[in-house]
Amino acid sequence: MNNIMTNKSYIVTLSVILVIILIVFLVWPKYQDLRASQLAVRQGEENLRVEEEYFAEIINLSKKLRSHEGALERVDSALPDEMSLPAVFDYFQKTAAKTGLVLEEINPEGNVHTEDDASEVIETHISMSLSGKYDPDLNNFLSAIEGSARLFAVEQISFYSPEDSNEPFSFDIKLKTHGY
Repeated sequence: MNNIMTNKSYIVTLSVILVIILIVFLVWPKYQDLRASQLAVRQGEENLRVEEEYFAEIINLSKKLRSHEGALERVDSALPDEMSLPAVFDYFQKTAAKTGLVLEEINPEGNVHTEDDASEVIETHISMSLSGKYDPDLNNFLSAIEGSARLFAVEQISFYSPEDSNEPFSFDIKLKTHGY
């Protein structure tokens, strides 16, 4: 009987050792794979949640931009995609004539990229010579270009008074405009 008990204890011990070996070599790696898969699923769900929030924010911003479409169109017209000097010169000719001035000469002085090298905005400098009355012609001309949809910045104005009081004043104006 003692022999049978010893055999049974060996069998139980061997069975426990075998179960432990099976757990360590078969079940544990599968458990680790399951844990890794669960972690990957959680990370995927988190990434999906973040992307959904991101796209929801983009949709929200798109709606806000659509509500400001008029202002964006004014910015587009102030900074046109293509800088057309003939169109700018025509604008100045018509504005001068409309305000009572005579545009005698107009010259581009070159294009310069703005200080921010990453920007594509180009500054164009223009000089022009006009003649006419100081008040109200020049004031109306300056008000007209200030109220223009285009971005014009007057940098310098020079006045030349006539020798004869019946003759018009002469004005030299240097300004800059922007475009892409």
